[in-house]
Amino acid sequence: MTPDDLQDRRQFVRTLALVAPASLLAAPAPADEPKDVVKTDKPVETEVDARMALIIQRYGKRLDAAALKSVRSDVEDQVRRVERLRKFPLDNGDGPMPVFTPYRAPLA
Repeated sequence: MTPDDLQDRRQFVRTLALVAPASLLAAPAPADEPKDVVKTDKPVETEVDARMALIIQRYGKRLDAAALKSVRSDVEDQVRRVERLRKFPLDNGDGPMPVFTPYRAPLA
């Protein structure tokens, strides 16, 4: 390793130290909105409504009334299950239940 190599590395680190903060100050480019997004101005009342608004925003143009009804039913079922899980008390140290222990047959 020559002294020139060390100088090049030091210069590289100095350049990084100067460039990194400048990149944080640069404004992010505005994201282009996907073409298939549907705008809704309806206020959100429940978690199901919020999730349905997101689904309609992303996939609204591809779903007909029957599909939306089916999706809403599935979302309502999932929200009910999640609410039951949220009500179950857990401590910080609780692990997953049940713990998987594979069966190993005794050697004959």
